[in-house]
Amino acid sequence: MGIALATFFIATGFFITSTLIKSIDDLFKVAEVPDVVQMHKGNIDENKITDFATSSGLVKKMQTPKILTVDGKNLRINDHVQTNSVMDVSFVHQNKEFDYLLNMENKPAKIAEQHIGVPVYYYEQYQLKKGEKIAVTFDGKKYEFIISEFIRDGQMNPSGVSSKRFLINDKDYETLAKTATEFEYLIEFQLKDRKDVAAFQTMYAENNLPQQGPMVDWNIFKLLNGLSDGIVALIIVFISLLLILVSMLALRFTFSITLEEDMAEIGALKAIGVRPKQIKRIYLLKYMTITLLGSFIGYVGSIFTSDLFVGNMTLYLGETPKTMFSYLIPLLSILFVSLVIYLFCQSILKRINKISAVDALKQNNTKKKKRFLLRLSKNRIVNTHIFLGLKDVIEKFSSYLFLITLFIIGTFIITIPLNMYNTMNSSSFISYMGVGQSDIRIDLQTVNQMDETYNQIVKKLESDNEISQFTGYTTYRLKIQNDENIWETINVESGDYQTFPLTYLKGKAPSDENEIALSYLNSQEYKANVGDTVQLRSETGDINCKVTGIYQDITNGGKSAKGNVKGSSEELMWYMLNIKLTNDVVKEKKVKDLSKIFNNVKITDMDDYMHQTLGNTIKQIHMMTILATVIATILIVLLSMLFLQLLLVRNQKENGIKLGIGTTVKELTLQFMSGVMFASVVGVIIGTVLSNTLGATLVSLLSSSFGMPKIAFTILPVQVYLLVPIFLLAIVMFSTTICFHFAFKNKNIIERIKN
Repeated sequence: MGIALATFFIATGFFITSTLIKSIDDLFKVAEVPDVVQMHKGNIDENKITDFATSSGLVKKMQTPKILTVDGKNLRINDHVQTNSVMDVSFVHQNKEFDYLLNMENKPAKIAEQHIGVPVYYYEQYQLKKGEKIAVTFDGKKYEFIISEFIRDGQMNPSGVSSKRFLINDKDYETLAKTATEFEYLIEFQLKDRKDVAAFQTMYAENNLPQQGPMVDWNIFKLLNGLSDGIVALIIVFISLLLILVSMLALRFTFSITLEEDMAEIGALKAIGVRPKQIKRIYLLKYMTITLLGSFIGYVGSIFTSDLFVGNMTLYLGETPKTMFSYLIPLLSILFVSLVIYLFCQSILKRINKISAVDALKQNNTKKKKRFLLRLSKNRIVNTHIFLGLKDVIEKFSSYLFLITLFIIGTFIITIPLNMYNTMNSSSFISYMGVGQSDIRIDLQTVNQMDETYNQIVKKLESDNEISQFTGYTTYRLKIQNDENIWETINVESGDYQTFPLTYLKGKAPSDENEIALSYLNSQEYKANVGDTVQLRSETGDINCKVTGIYQDITNGGKSAKGNVKGSSEELMWYMLNIKLTNDVVKEKKVKDLSKIFNNVKITDMDDYMHQTLGNTIKQIHMMTILATVIATILIVLLSMLFLQLLLVRNQKENGIKLGIGTTVKELTLQFMSGVMFASVVGVIIGTVLSNTLGATLVSLLSSSFGMPKIAFTILPVQVYLLVPIFLLAIVMFSTTICFHFAFKNKNIIERIKN
């Protein structure tokens, strides 16, 4: 059973991973996703950009689509007004050269007049249907569109990307463009060779081209599209590795029992000259047959159920036709599990070499001298039969080690996904997004007279009695020198990081002038550690900055920087303010009040921000938590009952003596129950401690590629230290009761044991 489950999960994990990679590749191929995109607010000189692209020698195609930005309060999706949405919404028409928006058949979408294609994100959020309506207001005039398609967008598909494009007809676009007052450009490039992305970005930055917005590349698009389902795949593979460990333990325990039972036969075979290698081959054939059968069952099960795990992937990326490759990759799971079990069997079968024919025939080879004895005569505390149960565990600890380890691993399987879910669902997880904890966030990015608006907001917040603290931050687009002395662009956020502090992997927040903190992935890329100096370049001159800290960030592709650095007004990208309210203020009401006063900026409830950007990923992990609990329950019930059955067989002679001298079945059951519960409690305690300490380290190893090399679990004590242990102990109590009920139900069996 354990082997089948292990193979099932590792095959499913491989299937999800291979399907995810192929789905992203297929989507990017059909959509012709750009290699480099420079977002820019304001006007552009298209001829200058075209000349640069031609002279660079690196560009295959380029285009500069104009997108019409929409304030959330001016957009109604069915009955849902987007006033408090964290998403930056824009209306676009279909591109001519590349970067196509796709329909649900993964073909470039074609939209009729007065119809609209809605991002699949909103389809999932509001369960939208074709034929429902979207209303938008441009320059005071209201327009209505009928939903005719749901759109997949290679750039802005994931919920973690806070920009979304709605697709409309060319004529409708021209109509809206005449009245639109806010717009941006996507300056998009497809390169002749993707290896030149970094060099091209540097060339672009050095040629004084439009840069009023972030620059992103193909690698970031790919990372963000795979983040949610990638986490699920990692959890599944992690569970499968634990299940392989359980299978190995079960095999070892079963072999120990079998060896005791077959001791006489082994002795006889050795006595007549059969070599140990030939004896081992008999056992190896038996266990490998079981392994291959279990692996095959797990593999077949994964084929029929794997589609259940890729529903979210299919929705966002499209259905990928299964090919021979889709079946071959999971097939490797059979080979992997079988190889691990084979090597393990070879290891445990070495015990046969140590068995002599004489000792085997005497049946005394496995008897071990007891080093530690608990005497019943010295017991003055607990019930006699409970004491005998505890005594059995301590004196035969190796026999109960399997049960203890089973509960350690079972606790791991349940607790780690649960802790991961609680961590991502907590408000403190915002610190992994490179943002300090606050109640409200205000963003100014595409606002006319941005400096003036920012100063007005600051003045208002200073006089507002309902606000206890606030801090403003300014983001500049500067250049940084890498280890090859090449200048690359970098966004540096500047402000006070004491009021709303981040959690730092190393070091501390920048406080003095020309100090900087780097995100983990940036510190890796630029090979900069705490205490090192990195060189920034601004229009005002070069700046040598001391690195004071390294923090975690899963936004912006995991690459950001924060410091006490100032650039020029031309390098200014946007303003952002964090706000903490007084205790008696209702946050939702305050967001509405501020939105009425400053209706041209984005004001966000940070709880909503987490829900809207990470909600899909959190939902996926919640599903995996439930599945892990179900699997752990099945595993513990089946393997604990196997353990009890084998324990009854091993102790058959001893039990017969006890029954023969007058011990009742009820008393004998109490002895077994006491021992089993004691071993289970030990396993649960060790498992709980390890899963809450070592578990975070293991998850961090898996998540480091996403920009989170050190996760500190948010642990809910009632769940982890009370409910999970009670649940696990209830399972073993149920299993033990059922097992002994059937074991001693037949009086003939009892008589046979006595005899």
